[in-house]
Amino acid sequence: MTPREATEADLPAITAIYAHHVAHGAGTFE
Repeated sequence: MTPREATEADLPAITAIYAHHVAHGAGTFE
């Protein structure tokens, strides 16, 4: 895996990952 900066094209995947962890995780995301 090669790290890189996120681009606008990555937003749907980032949003899906974030939403999953908001719904199922223990973090407060404040």
